[in-house]
This record gives sequence, C-alpha cells and structure tokens, in this order.
Amino acid sequence: MVAKLETYAEAFLSLGKGTGKSSVMADHLKKVAHITGIKPEALELPELPLQVSHLWSVYCDLHRGRPVGFNGPEPISYRHILDWKEATGGILSHRDVATIIKLDKIYEKVIQNG
Repeated sequence: MVAKLETYAEAFLSLGKGTGKSSVMADHLKKVAHITGIKPEALELPELPLQVSHLWSVYCDLHRGRPVGFNGPEPISYRHILDWKEATGGILSHRDVATIIKLDKIYEKVIQNG
C-alpha cells in the first residue's frame, strides 16, 4: 500500500500540484486535452488507496505548514511531525513517520527536477 501511496504522491506532485509552482508538462497536457477533447493519460492520477489516505492527509497538513528558508521550502523534519502530533492529538507509528519522510523526499526530488 505504501508503494501505491508513493506512486500517487509522485504523480500528484509531478503535475505541479502542491509544489507551489505550475508544471510545464501539466500545462502542456491540459492544453492538449482542451484542444483535442481527450484527456492525456499522464493527467490521470493513480488511485490513492483508502488504507493509507490518512498518511497523505497528514503529509498535506505538514506540507502546508512547512517553513520556507532562503533556499526555498525546508524539508519536513521530525520536529515538525512532533509539533503536528502535539497540536492535533494525531497518532502516528514509526512506520507512518518513515512514510511521511519518504513522501517529503519525493517532493524534494520533484521540485529539484522541475
């Protein structure tokens, strides 16, 4: 299930969603869809498995609250996750935390590859 979540995250973020900037490829594909009336397969997001959707929600909460430094968005840290847990009363296992950190690595890869 986690692998499917990672695939979903990469597809979502690669389309420029949640990155704070538009994706040139996503913009191009949307224009193709508008002109042809056919939605390109690359605009279709894979299914987000219900069993791990809570982790995606937590990641999105943390992502929205991430600090921005001089070099752009800072990575989500264990401190940020702990602050989120204390603020919300949310419960995360060690595996959940590792998954959230992995999702953030995907985000970092996507924004670096532009």
